Amino acid sequence: METKDFKPMIMMFLVITLGLAFITANANTIGSATLTYQLNNESISIAPARLAGLNNTNLTYQFTLSKAFNNTGETPITSFVWTNASGYVISAGNYSFDGATGRFNITNNNVFNTTAWGGNSNSTLASYVFEMPGYIDDSGTNAIMQLITLISIIGLLLAVIGYFNWDRIRDLMGR
Repeated sequence: METKDFKPMIMMFLVITLGLAFITANANTIGSATLTYQLNNESISIAPARLAGLNNTNLTYQFTLSKAFNNTGETPITSFVWTNASGYVISAGNYSFDGATGRFNITNNNVFNTTAWGGNSNSTLASYVFEMPGYIDDSGTNAIMQLITLISIIGLLLAVIGYFNWDRIRDLMGR
């Protein structure tokens, strides 16, 4: 075999390698830009909001979720559910939650006092849905981003098919 016989194979190898690298990078970018993520059972202690020596809580103390905007740039936070360590769901009327900042505070002392709480446990769990930085809210943009990957895959397949069937394609075109 002569050197010129290897040129098309080397070129096709490069096209396939670069095409796969592009598609992988594009798919990863699209994934983080179009998917939301569920975080279950983030541990939150209410001990800092307890008032010393009293069976009460500080209603102005702000709790912040780990995926909150001010911590990681990830926003907004939705589908927030707060439970005590036993799994009892704390109803929304007993706390105030801001999904844009991921901060919340207690609004009802009666639920969080040690008697109603079931002892002096300070353990709570939060579950919620969050978006990664760069999340695209617009559905039209999401669709276009996914189309780019699909078109890239089709283009790569056509390049590979064209390489292996070049003589047949030329025959069909009458050349």
